[in-house]
Amino acid sequence: MALFVKGFKASKRRMIMLDYDGTLTPITNIPAQALPPAEMLEALRALCADPRNFVSVISGRDRAFLELHLGDIEGLALSGEHGSFIRYPGGEWINLLAEMDMSWKDEVLSIFEFYTERTVGATIEAKETSITWHFRNADPEYGEFQAKECMNHLENSVVSKRPVEILVGKKCLEVRPISVNKGEIVKRLMGANPKQWDFVVCAGDDKTDEDMFRSLRTIKRSVAGNASGEEGLSAVSTSVGMGTNWSSMSMRLPPYYFTITVGPPDKRSAAAWHVSSSHNVVEALMLLAASNNNAE
Repeated sequence: MALFVKGFKASKRRMIMLDYDGTLTPITNIPAQALPPAEMLEALRALCADPRNFVSVISGRDRAFLELHLGDIEGLALSGEHGSFIRYPGGEWINLLAEMDMSWKDEVLSIFEFYTERTVGATIEAKETSITWHFRNADPEYGEFQAKECMNHLENSVVSKRPVEILVGKKCLEVRPISVNKGEIVKRLMGANPKQWDFVVCAGDDKTDEDMFRSLRTIKRSVAGNASGEEGLSAVSTSVGMGTNWSSMSMRLPPYYFTITVGPPDKRSAAAWHVSSSHNVVEALMLLAASNNNAE
């Protein structure tokens, strides 16, 4: 943590990219109940108020949810539906898939409805550019069985014929266009000149966030231009507690890149660092915000 704060305080151009569910808030059985905690909102507002920081929340949530709960934070960039939409600070929402054929959604919805009728507790979440089948509230064993059956059905009937893919999330299946992922949003936000950022942090908790970590690993390598710059970006995450000194040979000099996965210590990830819960992420943001204020 000492290096994390030191790098932040020493830097002049900072990029902060954060997932929402499971990263800024705990996962809940009812997604609508995953509301932003007050301390997280306070930390985001403080970080966004500093012109040296570019802060974004890159979520699987739809833009209506993000607008409702985070839209009033001045200076915060938002991306919804795993990269389908983006809203830059002070701007309007941009649909990055406006020209894409979405007729596949009817086929997927029909299949999801078939399994929902046969799985007590399962629900469907229809977004503008994707559809998700949730089975978190179903019987655990039967829910997993039905999810496998549903995935096979989707692969044979839709995925093999349409430009879409299935995301296997935490107790859910999501079908989305192949061209959409959070990694592409990371590339867009980092820009044509990623060297401008001397401090980069990206945090997430599930498989969709691995796209962000992989994109940043590639960008970091291109910026560093040597093998020593790639250290600390291995495929296995390093478990660190909030009181641990985050150190690495590759982190002694800028640019500082922190890719952070949230979850159990044995979790495999393209992220270089690990914390156990969303509470740890919010604590880290509060620490950065406090160090920011102290520096002023």
